[in-house]
Amino acid sequence: DIDLENIGQVEVIRGPLSSIYGAGLGGAILINPEKTNSNFASISTTHGSFGLLKNTVSARITSEKSNFNVSYHNLKTDGWRQNSSYKREGVTLSGELFKTENSRLHFLGNFTDLKVFIPSSIDRATFKNNPRAAAGNWLASRGYKDYRSVLGGLGYTFKISNSIENSTSIFANYKDNYEPRPFDILSQYTFSYGVRSQFTGKILQKIDWNAGVEFFQDDYSGRNFQNLYQQNDGQGSSQGNLLANQEQNRQFVNAFAQVKIPIVDKFDLQAGLNYNYTKFSLQGIFPQESPQQNYNYN
Repeated sequence: DIDLENIGQVEVIRGPLSSIYGAGLGGAILINPEKTNSNFASISTTHGSFGLLKNTVSARITSEKSNFNVSYHNLKTDGWRQNSSYKREGVTLSGELFKTENSRLHFLGNFTDLKVFIPSSIDRATFKNNPRAAAGNWLASRGYKDYRSVLGGLGYTFKISNSIENSTSIFANYKDNYEPRPFDILSQYTFSYGVRSQFTGKILQKIDWNAGVEFFQDDYSGRNFQNLYQQNDGQGSSQGNLLANQEQNRQFVNAFAQVKIPIVDKFDLQAGLNYNYTKFSLQGIFPQESPQQNYNYN
């Protein structure tokens, strides 16, 4: 959802060292927006094979106590395979509303509008004879994914003392997705929001530590419809009757702590602790001939 030209740094944290970002089973990826210390404006265009065209407009306004970045991009391509065209349009905002010697208030906002057609997988014989072919049923239904996503966050960092700092952020994300597939049409809506607070500091000017807690909630709605593409005179997907409807509410709590102790030159001892709590409720609503089902899990 975030254009690569707006990213200044990507950090991959592997294994248990990612405990402050979740359960730590799969690691974590940290993405930081691009930062510069001067005013600028830029326009760029990229052309490539298979109808690739990308236009980008960016600007930054900065002052002694604040800065503001805005970037717009429009990317499209016809794709190499059948039924594989791609179009993405988005706007990213980031910056600092104010900064002082001991504190700063920063923000991030992103809007994405994407439509991507799906060629899906093919068998070995088709790949050998015509690797550019799409799967027959996905081509006939013109299967695709079409969604809009809005992400926003506000963070405040405050230096409590010479050795302790707190960072607290609130965030929200909305996404609606419409996805015609040969076997059905999926319509989804998700709204997520939460808060994270983290303390960092040093002990004896050598031992680094951090600890904190985060909470977030997802409200999800999904519906499945018949796809009547076979009765649509070759015009692709056509929405039919409702097959299933489900509502989900998911809550996550994550408490964490980590410490790094230098042992000798170029050798550190690190340890992390994490507590995870997940709760969700699921309500499945099916046509009248099927019973309604409700589930609650902890």
